[in-house]
Formats: sequence, structure tokens, C-alpha cells
Amino acid sequence: MKNCSRKSKVNTALVMRVIERVENGIPVKIAIGGEGVALDAYLEYLRAHPKLEALQGTARRKFMERAVSAMLGEEKPGVSYRWLLEHCHTDLLAQPGDESTESKQRSVIGGMTEEEVRQLQEEARKL
Repeated sequence: MKNCSRKSKVNTALVMRVIERVENGIPVKIAIGGEGVALDAYLEYLRAHPKLEALQGTARRKFMERAVSAMLGEEKPGVSYRWLLEHCHTDLLAQPGDESTESKQRSVIGGMTEEEVRQLQEEARKL
């Protein structure tokens, strides 16, 4: 049974530090690693503070926009697209019946429409 009298270590200052890391492409689970808080406590705090949750979503979108812009400047952006999909959207590259990919946890990157993800997926498959 949880001790309800314990105060969470999560606060706005901690969330802002994590948001800064997320904007640089660090996944939330890793970004909170050195903060001494559990992922579920952090996510619960975000749900209770929608403005902070929105800021984190904006940070993810900023990272994705910068990453895609950098990829577009490459000679062969498809290689980078594939890497991004393999590490962040493993479910999108799965082939039917590929149990090793289907069993992996689905990752979500905010700020990308389904159409953008489909376009990236098609580019990656052309390689």
C-alpha cells in the first residue's frame, strides 16, 4: 500500500529541467534518471499540471523539427529517417509476423502527424 503522506519530489523546477533535456532529444525516462523520481510519479505530476504537460509536448516537437531539418540537409536523408524510426517508432517498420519487433514497447514522439510518420516510413523502406 502506498504511503499517501509522502510528498513527491516532483516539482515545477524539476519538470523544467526535464523539458530542457527532452528538447535536446533525450527520452523522458532517461531525462529524469538523475532526478531521483520515479517515471510514474513524474507522469502523474504532468497529468495534474496540463500546462507543463503541454510544454513537454512542445519540447518534443521542437526536437523533431530540428532533427528532421538536419536530416533534410543530408545527402541521403533516408538513412537518418530509418534510424529515427528504428529507435523511436519500431512498430512502424514491423513486418507482419515479426514477433521481435511486435514485442518491443511502442515509443511515441509528439508533434508528428500520422501522415508525416507514414512519409518517413516510406523513405526508410526505399533504402
